[in-house]
Amino acid sequence: SFLYLSEAQRKEIFDALHEALMEPKNAAVRGTMIHYFAEKALTVRAAQLRLSQLSSRDKERMAAEFRKEISSLSDEDQTQLGELLRSGLLPVPSDLNQLLLAAFDAR
Repeated sequence: SFLYLSEAQRKEIFDALHEALMEPKNAAVRGTMIHYFAEKALTVRAAQLRLSQLSSRDKERMAAEFRKEISSLSDEDQTQLGELLRSGLLPVPSDLNQLLLAAFDAR
């Protein structure tokens, strides 16, 4: 999972999770933390797979709908979304990220 992130970004996540797991105050909830993280990682991976299987036409339709929805976001949320798209941090295939970024920039 997290293939959309760079190696350095994946290492940062792993290191942060490892640090949290090693905290003595988290000893009682380590299993729950691992389960939660693994569950989220699997959910993201499944969504990535479904998105990667969309046709080019479906991805373009999604980007067009995305462009319409952007205006409903606050300025702050729009700014954060733009930063996420530009940095490639959204868990979507790179071709879809490019389409979404183009839609975002065209708003």
